[in-house]
Amino acid sequence: MKKVIMIYRFLLLVMLITVGFPRPLKAEVTTDGTILIITSYNPETRSISDNLSAFMDEYKLRGGKRLITIESMNCKNLSEAHLWKERMASILEKYERTAAPSLIILLGQEAWASFISQNSEIAKKTPAMCGMVRAQL
Repeated sequence: MKKVIMIYRFLLLVMLITVGFPRPLKAEVTTDGTILIITSYNPETRSISDNLSAFMDEYKLRGGKRLITIESMNCKNLSEAHLWKERMASILEKYERTAAPSLIILLGQEAWASFISQNSEIAKKTPAMCGMVRAQL
């Protein structure tokens, strides 16, 4: 009798898992918009260039179809930190006037810090992700 009850419980659990839970939504692939990569440093430096190349190769390998645009803030040292926010604002303004990107990828702490300090609509509404940032432990 206990074995039958356990089998029923198992079948009930399987049924709940397969029928009771909502199904994941299917992602829709679109080619609208661009991916804007904003790098803190010159994209021609070796580490930035290697990272960008690896990203683009992987993106294409996985079937990515969106246009990728790269902008540089050309940050050189901490003494020019007061200029970063304005540099980011001018980059974002350029894309607000034309077509807003679908995604913004920020490379480097300077790009991330200056992006999150923006009040523009593009900074508030566009999904953004950050890379090449050192975690503070």
